[in-house]
Amino acid sequence: MMTSNDQRVIPVTGGVNYRDMGGYRAADGKTVKWHKLVRTGYLSELTTDDERLLQDYGITTDIDFRSSAEVTAYPDQVPAGIKFIHMPVFDDDETESTGTAKRLQRYYSSGRKSGYWRMLYVYRRLVINEQPQRAYRRFFDYLLAHGEDESILFHCSAGKDRTGMGAILVLFALGVSSRMFVTTIC
Repeated sequence: MMTSNDQRVIPVTGGVNYRDMGGYRAADGKTVKWHKLVRTGYLSELTTDDERLLQDYGITTDIDFRSSAEVTAYPDQVPAGIKFIHMPVFDDDETESTGTAKRLQRYYSSGRKSGYWRMLYVYRRLVINEQPQRAYRRFFDYLLAHGEDESILFHCSAGKDRTGMGAILVLFALGVSSRMFVTTIC
């Protein structure tokens, strides 16, 4: 049984795109467990209440898919007792999530489909390049080794491209129909 989006969304005020990946039904009839996998955007602006909320939610591990430059510029505010693991999907900020709004607007406005073509390039790299493949493999290895005992939050800057791909890969591996998780990527 699928729950409503209101139940899936975690009400963090100092961040974006916090969602529990539990509740999806797989082909074998099993359901993805709640409070085990949370996907999100940045953790650099968490409030004290947000930190407490994540602790109370049961999060034990923070896996950061951002580049080293992004982590340095906007470090996660990891709540006490939560382990931080850096697994950069790209060596640089391919998704341009840290670029200035003016520069990105200029680039994406340069042609009718410039933003479309740029995102196709990025998503293609998420699939075919070795760095993302190694990062997602490492992510799966971690989930297999620790997923039963830990509640894992994984993220990038906006929680939609690198994180969305990670979410799709996990749900696909768990046997969830792609029709069920179309809204999970964005």
